[in-house]
Amino acid sequence: MDDAPAMGERLVLVVDDDAAILAAITDVLEQEGYRVQMATSADAALAWLETADTLPGLILVDEWMPGTTGSQFCKLIETMPRFSSTKCVRMSAARFEGDADESLFLKKPIDLDRLLRVVHVAFGDAK
Repeated sequence: MDDAPAMGERLVLVVDDDAAILAAITDVLEQEGYRVQMATSADAALAWLETADTLPGLILVDEWMPGTTGSQFCKLIETMPRFSSTKCVRMSAARFEGDADESLFLKKPIDLDRLLRVVHVAFGDAK
């Protein structure tokens, strides 16, 4: 029997140290039918991921938080086999230099249409 957590079909983990941004993104995604788990730091997100019964299909993570950056967090997640199907998207007001794939980041302030496009694509339900 496999004790690994199940992959959440429509579960998004949102990691940001700004409570207003967490609330806004959560509201938008829940209105679209997604389930959302929030964390205020990379450490809190990792702690939740270690005990989660269901893994997120998508992680939205702020680039500039105290401690671990969004880039560091995403690189860590990418090294863990249990998250091989989880997409990690960084969010920042600054431009991401060297990112060829614009689906891997969201510019703040976040355009809600773009947010929803990225989320829909990540879950394969692009509209």
